[in-house]
Amino acid sequence: CWANIHRTGDHIKLHQHNRMYRGVLSGTIALTDSATETIYMLPSEMKDKATSQKTNVLKFPTRRGNFIMTPGWVTHMTTP
Repeated sequence: CWANIHRTGDHIKLHQHNRMYRGVLSGTIALTDSATETIYMLPSEMKDKATSQKTNVLKFPTRRGNFIMTPGWVTHMTTP
């Protein structure tokens, strides 16, 4: 288990957890609101409900209390 504290302009580069860290699950919890996003790249496309377009990218805004859990193999990153 680990934690990241982000200061203004910090971000996490694109990565996944199952290769280097052997992570089965990956999770994010936001302790404060921020003008950033966590972005997930899925291996297959799905239909975006808002736009009806197919995509393999999911974006979640950073909002206090948000908790997101994914399999460790899901590639993800954050915006600055």
